[in-house]
Amino acid sequence: QGVTFRHPNSSEFLSRDIANVNKFFESRKVKVKNSSSLVKEIVEGMPGAVSQDSA
Repeated sequence: QGVTFRHPNSSEFLSRDIANVNKFFESRKVKVKNSSSLVKEIVEGMPGAVSQDSA
């Protein structure tokens, strides 16, 4: 299931999904990037996207 980046909860959904994926891989001893950094990388440069700072 997915939503557009204009959806009012898109930032929350993205953050939650990245945190869950990171948790999965960390539990298997895989080194992962910081969740906040990943969200920022994904959202950066998307026209009309709400940044984490303003959410």
